[in-house]
Amino acid sequence: MTGLALLAAVVVPSLGLKFGASNMASGLLLVVGLYVFLFAALCALHGPRLLGKLAFIFPVVLAVVYAQGVLSFFINTTFNMDRFLQSYVFLIIYVLGASFLAFLAQGSKYKADFAVKFVFYVLLLSGLATILGYRAMGNPSAVGFFSENSHYALSFLPFLLYMVVLSSWRKKWFFLFMGFLITFNLQSMTLLFGVITVTIFTLRLRQLVFLSIIAIPILMVAMDYMDFEYYSSRLDFMNPNPNLSVLSFMNGWERAYLNLKDSYGIGLGFQQLGFFGSEGKIFEALRAVNAENLNLFDGSFVASKLISEFGILAVMLLVAYLVYLARSVRWLHEVSMKGGETVDYRKVFFQACFVMFFIDLFLRGTGYFSSPGFLFIASLVWIWMPPVSRTPLRIPSDDEQG
Repeated sequence: MTGLALLAAVVVPSLGLKFGASNMASGLLLVVGLYVFLFAALCALHGPRLLGKLAFIFPVVLAVVYAQGVLSFFINTTFNMDRFLQSYVFLIIYVLGASFLAFLAQGSKYKADFAVKFVFYVLLLSGLATILGYRAMGNPSAVGFFSENSHYALSFLPFLLYMVVLSSWRKKWFFLFMGFLITFNLQSMTLLFGVITVTIFTLRLRQLVFLSIIAIPILMVAMDYMDFEYYSSRLDFMNPNPNLSVLSFMNGWERAYLNLKDSYGIGLGFQQLGFFGSEGKIFEALRAVNAENLNLFDGSFVASKLISEFGILAVMLLVAYLVYLARSVRWLHEVSMKGGETVDYRKVFFQACFVMFFIDLFLRGTGYFSSPGFLFIASLVWIWMPPVSRTPLRIPSDDEQG
């Protein structure tokens, strides 16, 4: 896994948004297209042994998505078949590209570690540059390569978790401090929640208690110098005039519930959210302030979109994700408690991508085809990959043969 290849997967999709693209898919297509070409070459060289049970899982998943979409097409007269077919083709390319990223990590674990650290420091410097006043292309919401604070947060957090888990205790505190420093200066609720989550996942209980004790007086002093209204407005769910971000989040859950119920658990179909479906009271509140198009197609977070489009199947998958999430968090915590000692840096990285995707799923997401989503699919490929495929092929020595 080279640093530049990983960096491209993280930042190129967001660069597309800066140049007028409607979503990350167009920018991601450039990276994924190259990955697919290389993936095909890799499979041609090493054959099906490289895939193992993935050779069965991929076709089954794609067949289920297609069958569910066709079923929804016959049920709903407003089904957008063009969008479905275009997205379905891109999904195939997307999965193959993410697979190549996982296979690329088969090389030296030290090279993989260098690549992840390279991307982390690029993202860290981007955040620090923004604090110092540099906003790319004059966009007041931009952070380095990213057009929005939340997009930066979603890409930065898996790398932060990786660095904190594998670092010594002194470096853990330093990286967490830098995370909070960037958070309070950028004013990103997504980033704040993510950094707090990383802290909980990687520190001991007594350290968390100590951190809480010293954080309270620091925050009380900081309130005189920093504007905390941004955070309070987004945490007040009982306000009769809630923030648009709060309304959008609540609308995501309402639409997910209504679409699940009204479709009798079948769902709307792949990439159909926003073209048709149920609308509730919160959606009407957004329409009243001319904000009905806010997160119309992505549901505000990925779980909302999944449940709306795949119904009860999505609910089952999310439950399975939460079960494996608990196991992954426990494993990462144990590695962190040992001061970062682990047999494989690559496993830590892909587990970090898997774990931090829960923020995209349940808090703030940008749809399926995004940089965090790409890394999440790559993490699934790594998890399902046959163990023999995670070790580089080598020729045995004469002594071993004898």
